[in-house]
Amino acid sequence: MISSDLTAAATAWRAALRVVCFLVALSAAGVGAAAEFSVGGGYNVEGRWYPESGLHPGQRDDAFSFTLEPEFYLEGDAGWSVALSPFYRHDVADPNRAHYDVREAYALLPGDLGPLGWELRLGIEQVFWGVAESQRLVDVVNQIDFVEHPNGEAKLGQPAAHATVFGDWGTLELFALPYHRPRTFPGRRGRFRLVQPVPEQPVTYESPDGDERVDVAARYSHTLGPLDFGLSAFDGNNREPAFCAPNSPRDTCLPGLTQHYTVIRQAGLDAQLT
Repeated sequence: MISSDLTAAATAWRAALRVVCFLVALSAAGVGAAAEFSVGGGYNVEGRWYPESGLHPGQRDDAFSFTLEPEFYLEGDAGWSVALSPFYRHDVADPNRAHYDVREAYALLPGDLGPLGWELRLGIEQVFWGVAESQRLVDVVNQIDFVEHPNGEAKLGQPAAHATVFGDWGTLELFALPYHRPRTFPGRRGRFRLVQPVPEQPVTYESPDGDERVDVAARYSHTLGPLDFGLSAFDGNNREPAFCAPNSPRDTCLPGLTQHYTVIRQAGLDAQLT
């Protein structure tokens, strides 16, 4: 398991390295002579110890993991930019928690349309809708990376075409989301898991297009004095799975906690008075 995990991670990092080399080449070639390339990010070493034994066989009382999350950014003098943020975690206790992802990898193009400004993002990105609530019911663009932490704060990167128009009247965002990502869950040896582990496969969908269904979303946001608010709409595959229990009569359900994603249409309102 560790060998296959490291092989997959190496493949992901090679792909990320190619993108980085491409960014450096663009900067060196002077795509706009004032193009600026920067590197940032961070790493984290984490240890866990549990004073009580786990409820299920194979669960350890301690765990060790580390993460790498570099950030590469290229910005041209005309305002365009390219961003790349790969992510990798290695965990010695839970093979499911050892995983890689591309959190963000997009190109941004800005412009003006009369008194209005606009931006177009193409690629993979992370989007946050809402304010400071603990249960972000309207925040439905990105899938949750549940193996990172049970609080649901971590997100997987979402492929998207994201157009933004803004002016004195507020900001309007339109999204086309061409690919659905299933939620990640801890494995059999993970401490923060359900009574029955959730397998990575199979994953079923209500939509006949499955994970290739093109979801659409929109959000209008504005600030009026101390009030910040947003109105949003979403039509597509739900980010929160339903589970098919053993011996379920539904044809789409298989033995085990199979992830099943329905199609939802959702309207949302979030507001904050400061």
